[in-house]
Amino acid sequence: MRKFGVFALLTILLTTLLTISVASVKAEEERTEFRQEFRSEIKNRISDRRDDKEASREAKRCQVKKTFIKAYVNRMLARHVALTDRLQKLIDRIQSRIDKIEATNPGIDLTSPKKDLADAKIKLTSAKAKIDALKGDIQTLLTCEDFMGQFKALKEKASEIKSDLKEVHRLLVHSIGTIKGLRVGDDKASPKPESTPDD
Repeated sequence: MRKFGVFALLTILLTTLLTISVASVKAEEERTEFRQEFRSEIKNRISDRRDDKEASREAKRCQVKKTFIKAYVNRMLARHVALTDRLQKLIDRIQSRIDKIEATNPGIDLTSPKKDLADAKIKLTSAKAKIDALKGDIQTLLTCEDFMGQFKALKEKASEIKSDLKEVHRLLVHSIGTIKGLRVGDDKASPKPESTPDD
């Protein structure tokens, strides 16, 4: 009976050890599965945070680029508007001068300066229209998708305006040169003041 008791005790002990080892293997599998799930969850959280940070950085970068481009375009537009104002004043002064010359000397041929002045007026009107169009296009052109392409498009439009304004200036200079070449008015040199002798 003792042998039977020892055998029963050994059997119980072995079954207990086997169940414990099977349970521990299952527990270990569950632990590794839990660890893997936990690690993948942490990796997902980290990648989500990284993506959020990257998106916010990209949004900030986009906003900074928009600000710089807007500032550049606004400075450029301010310069061009000031230049158009100055050129318009010159056109008005040249027109006034042509009108005075026609009034005082009706026989003088002013077709070349008048033609240059008319061409300058047309070019200046065209440049003003392009400036107004560019002012309206600024908001629509500033998206975050293709900054370099949009910036190049803005610079091309600005260079078109600049070339138009240069052409207006060239026409006005030519017109002024033609008017000055007419030598209208008194050809007499103004008398020089007499110097007083030093006593």
